[in-house]
Amino acid sequence: MREKWNRAFRQIAPTAEQKERIWREIDKKKGGKTPGRGWNPWAAAAAACLIVFVMGVGVNAATGGGVVKSIQKMWGDREEKEQEKRAVVDSALEVMERTETYAPDLIFCSDSYLAFAGLRGMVLYDRKEKVTASVIDLQKINCNYFDTEQTHTRILPEGDGFWIFNEKSGKISECYWCSLEDGIYDPKLQEKQPENPKKLTAAYRRYEKEHYVETFGKLPIEETVRQHGLYSRQSLRWTGKGGENYTSCLLAEMQNTGKQKTCYTLLSKESVTGKVESRSADVVFSEKLQIAVWHGDAAETDETLPVFQYTGNNKTLGAICGYMCKKRAGEWLDKEEEQKKLYLPIPIIYKTVRERNTVVVFGNMEEFIYVRDGNQFEEVGGGEAHAKVTLKEKDGRLQVVKFERARDGSYSLKDIERFSKGYPGLKERYLDWKKDEKKREERIKQFLQMYVRDRGLEVKYYKAYGWDKKPIF
Repeated sequence: MREKWNRAFRQIAPTAEQKERIWREIDKKKGGKTPGRGWNPWAAAAAACLIVFVMGVGVNAATGGGVVKSIQKMWGDREEKEQEKRAVVDSALEVMERTETYAPDLIFCSDSYLAFAGLRGMVLYDRKEKVTASVIDLQKINCNYFDTEQTHTRILPEGDGFWIFNEKSGKISECYWCSLEDGIYDPKLQEKQPENPKKLTAAYRRYEKEHYVETFGKLPIEETVRQHGLYSRQSLRWTGKGGENYTSCLLAEMQNTGKQKTCYTLLSKESVTGKVESRSADVVFSEKLQIAVWHGDAAETDETLPVFQYTGNNKTLGAICGYMCKKRAGEWLDKEEEQKKLYLPIPIIYKTVRERNTVVVFGNMEEFIYVRDGNQFEEVGGGEAHAKVTLKEKDGRLQVVKFERARDGSYSLKDIERFSKGYPGLKERYLDWKKDEKKREERIKQFLQMYVRDRGLEVKYYKAYGWDKKPIF
């Protein structure tokens, strides 16, 4: 009897790869396309009851409910991993959509799997089973410095795993080893310092030099770009099991048909024959903010980003910010986007003139658009507006009664001259835009601190495309 129990326990403790196959088989039975989605604890309970029925109630009782607990844990782990996969993959696609630059570069590719990474995490994709095997949330370990200026995240394949580390001016920080000894479905991540940091950075330089080439000109992407839209800036050279030499990149096509759908295509060219092979993986992504909630955002269970509200002591700033959020946000965002993106007004005031119950403000009424990606805000749009704002005091409160923006092109200077008439030096201040830089950064940080603190959000960083992320606090 004891041996029967042991066999039973071994049967319900599958490896990560076996678990994935089980879920795919179950998913086929329920007719779905994405393993694990749409299931709930009631289904887990039903599965547990079924197995207990097959194995016998006595077995479950003798183990203190171990059989049922095993099934429930397996189910819970599956749901948790699927949520994480969706968050990381979703983020990668969203980054491409809003920056409209390149698809991610491949980090590794073989006949069995490939890997790529973006601002949120690293994706391991099973080419044989055609499914996302697992993800590494790089944001959690602060190794998501991509498209940056000074600090860069490096991912180096080595043996049965990857080194993941940050590099700045040749120095290493936040170094991790990602082991794939148990397969791509069960990666193990641990913080680990290299024995020789200089050798590690040198190894990365060699890998980069030996395996990466510019995609444009190396692969026949001219026609595919018209179809797919985006491609990896760099292509990866790799060798197949049969000794074939490939050069590969990712293509990505985004379709806005009801639910947003992105199709990834792996484009490979064999160096000898020039033959091109394409393998596709469809990824349907939606409800990004709902997925992001799973990453610790209790404040955003309504799946929306709250509107910014100035809560400081400056009545003039408060009135201008309130007006811009109410009147100007709609110029940038439609109704649906207003719930998913943050409109942040950044008034930079050059001069204030007070006369009785009227206040006239001259300045650059800048505005920025952010999206939330886990624990950071990413800038996806914005602009400046030289303006003259007239406010009146009513019932102890200031209200904007006139908001004049300088027009574009050749009209801009004319409007600035009109705003500045009678105020020596104001025109020159309007035109000296470099003086705005320091104040802009200070105000963005001040307003994001205000927003995060007031709304109780777990957001730590903000980032502009092409620049290092910065701490909010």
